[in-house]
Amino acid sequence: RRNENGTIIPKSTEDAVNFDVLYQLTKSCFDRYIDSNDTCNECKKNYNDFNNFYIEIGEKDGENICLDIVDTMNTTREIWSGVFNCVPSRKNEFWLHIGMAAICVLPLVFYLLAFLLSNVQESNVLHQRRLIETVGTGSSFSAPINGGSS
Repeated sequence: RRNENGTIIPKSTEDAVNFDVLYQLTKSCFDRYIDSNDTCNECKKNYNDFNNFYIEIGEKDGENICLDIVDTMNTTREIWSGVFNCVPSRKNEFWLHIGMAAICVLPLVFYLLAFLLSNVQESNVLHQRRLIETVGTGSSFSAPINGGSS
């Protein structure tokens, strides 16, 4: 915050104070269950409340969030997903891969079937015959055509 002279006043906003309270609750829960396999279940409510509040602040303030808040949330998310491995399980992607493979193979099957099942037509090439070949070599047409006298 700034005063009327433009000087920055080190005063926490209500959102920053509430954020810190939720952070402390989440962190204390992490500390309590750090050696347990139950961290995800026991701290889920605290973490979700903390995360949802951060999202709320982000929607309200946009890009004007204090970088300390952003850094704290990024670190907490890293601990939640990286250290405790508390991420929702992904659905089996087997059918997705099967569908993608089918789509990739389909053009190959189409062109292979088109090649194997199509009737190949022979091209009908007409051979040009010269008049001289038709009549023969010993006819009167063997004389020059240039109109000269014989």
